[in-house]
Amino acid sequence: MNYHFLLFQLALAGYFLSFLLLVSHFLFSPDKKTTFAKILLTAAVLSHLVSLVLRGVTAGHTPVANFFESMNQFIFFIALVAVWQLWRSNYSFAGVFPMLILLICSYFTLRIDPKITEMYPALQSIWFEVHVISAFISYALFTMGAGLSIFYFIRRKKNLEFINRRMPAYLILDKTAYRQNA
Repeated sequence: MNYHFLLFQLALAGYFLSFLLLVSHFLFSPDKKTTFAKILLTAAVLSHLVSLVLRGVTAGHTPVANFFESMNQFIFFIALVAVWQLWRSNYSFAGVFPMLILLICSYFTLRIDPKITEMYPALQSIWFEVHVISAFISYALFTMGAGLSIFYFIRRKKNLEFINRRMPAYLILDKTAYRQNA
């Protein structure tokens, strides 16, 4: 049985529910804490981590050998960075953009064959695995930084009062986006 694929699907369900909770917090109650959404997202990330570990044990190598595994890793690191940013900042808007990108990637990942393949002999090196994992971490951090920068530019628009009232001041957004990108 493919327990790693079931755990991956469970994580995707958790990502979707936490995205809905974050959007509802952002739109309807921006002043309230997003604790339940953060706990649900953290549980989904842990489920995804167990899924990746099980897949790696089953395959006999780090799961980066095919496109499904690569997208799986990318989704995991986006979720991990979103959890880190949400627990650190406590702003619901910080998780909306990366979770949207995560859900779009998840939609396409579920259409890829999840079959476990062998690693090509030329790629059977620890340095390849280190390279791929560090690249996905940097992509996830860039996704979070891009989302925060987009919210900064939205905040600067004068005619979007409904959204602007739900975000922190310019300086907080500027400082958070700068720290994320730098």
